Amino acid sequence: MATYIPLSNHQIQYVDSNGDPLVNGTLEFYLAGTTTATSLFSDVDGTSVGVSVTLNSLGMPESGGNVIFLFRDQSKAIKIVGKNATGATLWTDDNIPAVASFDSTASTKLDTVEENADVTDATNVAAAGALMTDGSASMSGDLEMGAGTFVLKSVTAGITASVTQTQGEQVLISRINEVSTVANANDVVTMPSAVGGISATVINNGANVLGIFPASGDDNGSGVDTVTTLASGSNVTFAAYDDTTWEAI
Repeated sequence: MATYIPLSNHQIQYVDSNGDPLVNGTLEFYLAGTTTATSLFSDVDGTSVGVSVTLNSLGMPESGGNVIFLFRDQSKAIKIVGKNATGATLWTDDNIPAVASFDSTASTKLDTVEENADVTDATNVAAAGALMTDGSASMSGDLEMGAGTFVLKSVTAGITASVTQTQGEQVLISRINEVSTVANANDVVTMPSAVGGISATVINNGANVLGIFPASGDDNGSGVDTVTTLASGSNVTFAAYDDTTWEAI
């Protein structure tokens, strides 16, 4: 299906070499670089005005007694020839380029941006890898929000504590972690690795005391690599003040 766009590089009024309106002049339309006539249009719906149009007493394109804006099929490169009332050619505008269309149904909208590329928004540049990634990444500088509110929604519910009861079992991955099943006293979960400035909440809705291990080399408040416990029906929020230490708050 063709898409019709305004003839944006042409004025609405045409004049002669003296600056006077090109009364009764004509505009003729061709495929770029050829003498093959092609139609132009008067609207986005593709209402054809034919392969030429006559200018009125003001030097404006007219069709059916009405001044019109000219539209073209964006997929075609075109040529326009301007003539005076006697048919003498005054000028030729050739190779008005086609305009690429955007395929909204295409499965791939944007090629891969390499991680060492830059993404620029006029005055700010950030490495693409810091903005778009399928792994962990960080971005230096300030991230400024507008009037809206930024809400982090990261919740995992229905977690079953590990009966293995050793560090590294049932690693938590969310900001809010609801443990629903603690089959035995001191069945465990393991905190994610501490990163200064983040927090994580553990909710024990299981029937028994829950053991909470830190990640290897981290401290949950009871010592490095040492388990802490959380009573049934309780919850605790840990905040990391550096990259190895969680503090219960």
